[in-house]
Amino acid sequence: TFRKFLAEALSADGLPRRIEAEAYVASKSERGEIDVMSFLSWYQINMFSLASMMSSPKNRLSDHVVQRLAAQFQMDFKTVDQMKSKFDSFDLDKSGEIETTEFEAMLGTLIGISSTAPLPADRVKKFWTEIDRNGDGGVDFEEFLKWYVKYFSHGETCPAEAFYSSFNPTELRRKSLMA
Repeated sequence: TFRKFLAEALSADGLPRRIEAEAYVASKSERGEIDVMSFLSWYQINMFSLASMMSSPKNRLSDHVVQRLAAQFQMDFKTVDQMKSKFDSFDLDKSGEIETTEFEAMLGTLIGISSTAPLPADRVKKFWTEIDRNGDGGVDFEEFLKWYVKYFSHGETCPAEAFYSSFNPTELRRKSLMA
């Protein structure tokens, strides 16, 4: 049947009936047979909307979070999406949160410290307390985004410089006078 063909061709089961009917009508020749070239034309026109529709619920949820945070923080969707990819790369166990061990490795990577020269534990704890705003023991993407933008999105300075300058008393006084 056409439904089986479509499911196999698109590697997707359970497509909405509307999509099946649309594909069938577009693929049918004048003689009532399926015309492969007509199907391919329909697919070419619809492939991006199909890919979006068939993406996993997790990806759709991720896109929703990125859109919400981009609007909330008045940031470009693409920028927030890139930061989400960065967050996901540090979330090694794919739990949706960065835990303390992942955070320590992430921190070292972001500020360019080799694994042979770890950060002092008290400094890591200070940074952890700052990023884990709600104190639940994990950092979700929203917490990461706020923290990352604060320290690492300064295009004119290197990340390590921006990170450490935020603790510089002179810099803190200057920022408080500007606020």
